[in-house]
Amino acid sequence: MRKILFLLIISLLILPLPIYAACPVCTAGLGAGIGLLIFFGYDELFIGLVLGAFVIFFSNWLNLYLHKKNINKKYQQFVVIIFSFVFFTAILYSLKILGIFFQQYNAFNILIFSMFMGSLFFYAFSGISIYLQTALVQGKISKGKLLTLLIVLVVIAVIFFNLMEMLTKMIF
Repeated sequence: MRKILFLLIISLLILPLPIYAACPVCTAGLGAGIGLLIFFGYDELFIGLVLGAFVIFFSNWLNLYLHKKNINKKYQQFVVIIFSFVFFTAILYSLKILGIFFQQYNAFNILIFSMFMGSLFFYAFSGISIYLQTALVQGKISKGKLLTLLIVLVVIAVIFFNLMEMLTKMIF
C-alpha cells in the first residue's frame, strides 16, 4: 500500500497536469466558504467582495464548460458574467440573506456594491495573472521584475480594499 501511495505521489510530481482554477470542486469550495463567512457573521463588505469573486469564478467555470461543448458566441463571457451576477443575487434574496442585511442600516446596497466591486477586482486580477504567466513563459519579463510587479499589485489591492471601506462608510 505504501509503495502504491509513494508511486502515486511521485507520478503526480513528475507528470505535469493542467490545473484550472475554474473547476466545479473549487467553485463549490468557495461557495461553502461564503456560507461559513455568513454563518460566522463577517461584515457585509467582506462577504460582498468574496461573493463577487465567486460570481467571476462561477462564470469562468461556466464559460469553460460552454467552450468544451463547442458553444462559442460573441460576447459570451460578458453575458455569462451578467447572468451569474443576477442569478446569485436572486438566490441570496430568495434565501433572505439579502433581506437580513437590508433590515440593518440599508446594508443591501453595501452588499451589492461590494459584490460588484469584488467582481471587477477579481476579473481584473485574473486577467493580469494570465498576462504575467504568459509573459514569464515567453521570456518577456524576468523573475525579479515579476516579483516587483506582484508586490506593487498587492499594495494596490490593499489600497483598493481600504478605499472600498471608506467609500461604503461615506456613501451608506
